[in-house]
Order: sequence, then structure tokens, then C-alpha cells
Amino acid sequence: NTATVGAFRGLNACNIYTLATATTPGAVQNPNSGAYYSTMIDPNTGGPVQRCGPNSSWQINAQPSWLPTRGTENITSLYQISGGLKGDLGISDWTWEAYMSYGDSQTPVNYTGFQSLTNYMKIISAPNYGRGYREEGLNSKTLRCTSGINPFDQTLKPSADCLEAILSEQVDRNSMQQRIYEVTSQGHLFDLPAGEMRGAVGASYRKDSYKFTPDSQRARSYVGDSSAGQFGVGMVDESITAKEYFGELIVPLLKDLPLIQSLELELGARHSEYNTGQKVDTYKALASWQPLSWARLRGGYNRAERAPNMSELYATPSGSSNIGQVPIDPCNSANTFAGPVAGTTLGNSTNTPAQTRAQVQALCKAQIEYWGTTYSDFHADPDNWRLGGGGTLVVGNPNLKNEKGDTWTAGVAFSSPFAHPLLSRMTMTVDWYEAKVANPIEVATTTQVLNSCFNINGLNPTYSLDDPLGYCKLTERDTATGQILRVYNTFTNQNKLVIRGLDVTTRWSASLADLGLESLPGTLSVNISGNILMDQIQFYGGTVTADFAGFSGASKLRTNTVVGYSWGKGNRVSLTWDYRQGTRTATAFSSAATANNITSSPTIKSNALFAGYPTSNMFNATVGTRLGPVNASLSVNNLLNTKPARGGYDLRDPNQGIGTFSPFSDLVGRRYSVNLSMDF
Repeated sequence: NTATVGAFRGLNACNIYTLATATTPGAVQNPNSGAYYSTMIDPNTGGPVQRCGPNSSWQINAQPSWLPTRGTENITSLYQISGGLKGDLGISDWTWEAYMSYGDSQTPVNYTGFQSLTNYMKIISAPNYGRGYREEGLNSKTLRCTSGINPFDQTLKPSADCLEAILSEQVDRNSMQQRIYEVTSQGHLFDLPAGEMRGAVGASYRKDSYKFTPDSQRARSYVGDSSAGQFGVGMVDESITAKEYFGELIVPLLKDLPLIQSLELELGARHSEYNTGQKVDTYKALASWQPLSWARLRGGYNRAERAPNMSELYATPSGSSNIGQVPIDPCNSANTFAGPVAGTTLGNSTNTPAQTRAQVQALCKAQIEYWGTTYSDFHADPDNWRLGGGGTLVVGNPNLKNEKGDTWTAGVAFSSPFAHPLLSRMTMTVDWYEAKVANPIEVATTTQVLNSCFNINGLNPTYSLDDPLGYCKLTERDTATGQILRVYNTFTNQNKLVIRGLDVTTRWSASLADLGLESLPGTLSVNISGNILMDQIQFYGGTVTADFAGFSGASKLRTNTVVGYSWGKGNRVSLTWDYRQGTRTATAFSSAATANNITSSPTIKSNALFAGYPTSNMFNATVGTRLGPVNASLSVNNLLNTKPARGGYDLRDPNQGIGTFSPFSDLVGRRYSVNLSMDF
């Protein structure tokens, strides 16, 4: 504004100035206006940052057209060996079965078209943008670039040695092994008036091992270079073992009564022990009632628990574009945040009440000191501290709790009561479900970590470094300046998740002769299954949940339709259509809406600035036959070679530059697979 320009009157227009006070460290008084100011300094040269003139800095943000297309190639090699024994126990009709299985999967991921950022910057920073560049390195390494890489030359065709110098072929290595040992036994227990009661018991041992080794170019432990356009990732080498004991009962209660052809219970329980310390008990109680020969009602309750997986427990700090956000620092005196009570403000701003501002500043100092210093720039002048920046990393959490789910179901299954050939082979099921998950495991976002630590959403009212949910120590600060270096977006147990919906299936088949095509053999079939999502209530912010059905990945309608034709002995052809209704992008939650005094769930609204994910249709086809003991089939996935849909981009951006491919689209394209199996 005019006042600011006047304060800098008479100074070099190419420098970047910030208004200051007489007590600001390093401040200088402008003799022309009397105002105090500081000058932005280039840490590499020690001189002022120049925004104009021959010594000014410049920046290019583009993927040069002459570089090959970026891509990845996944090559998976796997095998599985399983075997077992079975026999009679010699008690009633009880049988036993024991088996073991071992599987191994090796998946190198090759990255093509990515560049060495260090080599690129060396060459482009050299005179004439690196034309004739040559550097002799250690161990017979040589870097050459004959043509140079002038970024302003639209007709540039770099020499082969330039491309070799810049391109960085990388390989990540994934390795997974699984071992399973299991023994089961089942048989008749005793007779009840409605039939025989049967049971099953068993025990199993499972070990899953996973190792991920990133290419050194992408590894966070290698700071000598980086790959342009990629994040640093960490190595993982962990395993999880589980011991399980389980049992099931089938209990017939009634039969052959009016409107009760059969009524039975299915009961089951399982105890699991993990080497990570979790002990999990799960159980179920299901009922099945058949009032008529063509109708069966079913439903019940199921308690399930999911122990956190290896990634959620042990992931080493790694960059991610999916959850990465620029931290908005509450310690910055220029930032103002809406408080948990309407009309209040928080943070280190002059708009914050003095007592609260003092608490914020004390927490900022404690957070910096946690990382090792009491003499940062923030300590020197917290009232005028205005540094920003910082990145985000995803990291595992070994203190995670199990997810606990309680599921209720109720439904009905029909078979056709009609004798007509076109209707006799028709079935249908309709099932309602409600799944409530306590302590669902999610990744805490950057905003969530900072807002929860600094009480923006009311979760740390005492402004303690040891806040109740442990968010404050997830922000690492520079020990010299106090600014945020990185925020660790860790996995946490967040609030609850409730999903309600309907599962519907229908199956129909008829011979071509019944359709009036007597001269043609075979049977035509149509199978349709669908899911209608009624509610998806999940974490919104603070202690508040909201219904996200129809937003992000929560599509309200998904269907799978298979049209098939079979004839002869094993001859078949089928066409599959997968449909997924599009979703919208939700508006971001406000800090005030997540306050503890807000108890009702807010209504999620569509974001007017960002696109959601469009409706998708995907087609697959399979043909198969039987040649003696060999069953052969050819499948074509993504039959129409449908390109992945884009979503999440700014609607004002004609290039849709910042967005992602829909995670429900096919990213590979049309592909073929052959399956051969043999019975002997």
C-alpha cells in the first residue's frame, strides 16, 4: 500500500524489505522516511535477494518438453506353495484337516523419465546454461553436457550426454512373505428336536513380513541428491505374527412348523494374539429363518477388530502428495485463527487476548525447546516473529489401538416361486447393514496436527506440550529460527466411523431354447449386484463427525453387472460392467465448527471451487473353454481402454493442473491375461 511504499522511499527498488521496529534484531532506519526496516538476505551469497536487475534470482517451474514421459513399471514375481492332510478323528463323524502355506512376492518398481535435481541444477546454473559442461567425479564418474540445457530455447534438442547426465533411472524394491499354519476339526455334537447341532474348532499361526527399500535417489537418508518431482521416503523392514484360536456352532432351533420351515442360529468366536501386543476377541451371532420354501430372512450381530498393519505401525517418515499441506503456523504473529467459541481469535496475533497469546507463545517456545534450543529467533522477539514454511511427512505410530467394529445386518433372500422356464431360475437378496467402527485408523492432516496442538479446535485448552492426543510433539522446528521444518502426519485413532447401506443382488438365467431360440445351445445369464450407501459418518474435526456420503471416495451407488453365455462343456463368454456414481469434493471444515461446544453434526456442502470425481464406467470381458483336463480362459480388463478420470482440481484452472486421477479409475489401460488350470 501507499504507506508501505513511502516507508521504503529512496531505497534500492530491487531489494525486498519488511517493516520492523527499532527493537527488531538487525533493523535499519530509513533516513528518507524515518521508518525501520529489514532486508531479505540470500543465505547462499549473504547479500540481499534481488528481484530485478542482472543479479536477480529467477525460477522455472515446468517439465521440459524434451524430457521423456514420466512413468513407473511394476514387475511382480510371486509364488505360493500350500499342502495339507486330512482324515477322520474316529469320534462320530468328526474330521480333521491341517495345512500350511508359504507365499513370496517380489515387486521392483522402475521409475522412468525422472531427473537428478542436483545434476540438473549444476548444469543449468553453469555459464551458457551448461553448454560444454564437464565435471570429473570420484570413482571414475564423469558428468558431461555438450549442448547445455537453455530453458528459454523452445527448439532445444539436448545432446545425448546431457540427457544421460540429467535422467535418473530408479528402482524401489518391495518384498513380502507370508506363512500360514492351520489345523481345524468339525463334526456332529448332538441331536436337537430340530436337527443335529454341529461344531468346528481350529487354531492357526500366521507371519507376514514386509521389506521396502527405496532407491537411494528417493531415500530420506540420502541428502546428496533428490529426484525432481518426488518426495523422500523411508525404508521399512518389519514383520507381524498372529496366533488365533476359533470355534463355531450351528444350532437348529425349530423346523416344520407353520411359517417356520426352519430356524437356526450360527454362533462363533475367535481369539487372536499379535506380537505387537494386541489381543483381540471377536464373535458373532447370526440367525436364519425360513418361513416359506422360496424366502429366507437373515440377520445378526458381528463384533470384529482390526489390528493396525505394518505400514500404520512402522512406516518411516516419508513424503506424500496425498496429505501434504503447507503448514499455517499459529506461532506466526501475522496469522489469525477463529477460536472454538464464536467471535474469539487464537494464535500469536495481536487480535488474540493477552493471556491467551502469552499461553500460545509459551507453547511455541516449549515446542522449539523440545527440539533442542532456548535461543531461537522466536525467543528473541515472539511478538514480531513472522517466519513460515515447512513440509509434511507421513510416519507410523507403534502406539495405535485396534479398530473395533460392531455390525448389525438384516435381510431377505428370495428364490423364484414360479415354474415358468423364464422365471424359475431367478434369485434376489436385499440386505441392510450398519457398521460402527470405534477408533478408526486414519492419517492426521497437517491442519489437524497444528490446530489440535494450539487449541484452535478446543482439544488442548491448557496449551500443554504434552497435549492429551500427543499432537504437539509431531511438529519439528528449526532450533535457530524456530520456524516449522516439518509436520509429521502420523496415523491416529480418530473418533468413530458409521456406515449404513443396502446390498442388493439379483441373478437370472434361462436356456436359449426357453427364449424361443431352439436351434441354439447354451444358457444366457445376468447377474447384478449393487451397493446403495445411505450414510458414511466419519471424523470431521475436533470431536465432531459428519456424513460424507456422496463426497470424495464415498460413492452413493455402485453396481456390477455380468452378462454371460455358456454352452457345451466349459465354453463360456461374459461381459462385466462396473458402474460407480460420481462424488463431490467437500468444503474444508472451519476451526470454529469443530469446537467442543458444537455437538450436532454439520451438513457437508459441495466445494464450489474444486471438482469431485466423475461417474465412471468400466468394462471387462472373459472367454473360456475346457480342453480335456485343462480349463483355459482369456480376460481383457478395461476393454474400451478408458482413460482415468481426473478430480480434485481447481475449477478455475483450465489446465486442471493441481488434481489427481480418480483412485477408482484404471491407471494402467487395456490389458490381457491368460489363466490355465488343470484337474488331476
